Amino acid sequence: MRRAGGSGADAPGVANLLDNALKYTSEGGTVRVSCRTAAERVIVIFDDTGMGISSEEQGRIWGRLYRGDKSAPNAGSAWV
Repeated sequence: MRRAGGSGADAPGVANLLDNALKYTSEGGTVRVSCRTAAERVIVIFDDTGMGISSEEQGRIWGRLYRGDKSAPNAGSAWV
């Protein structure tokens, strides 16, 4: 999943993705966050063993106040 932003505009979204990765990864699971730069942009990658977000919902998570369906696990997803 990709999201373009600029000037720190996505900082709350990044914080929310990290919070959710920690919240929905079971004890003993893994949450990895890495960053790199490309073409004067910062790319933040989240990779966790939590329940994940279905591909159908990925494009909608950036909408204000959107909450996904917690009943359908999609483990092993990585968010870029």
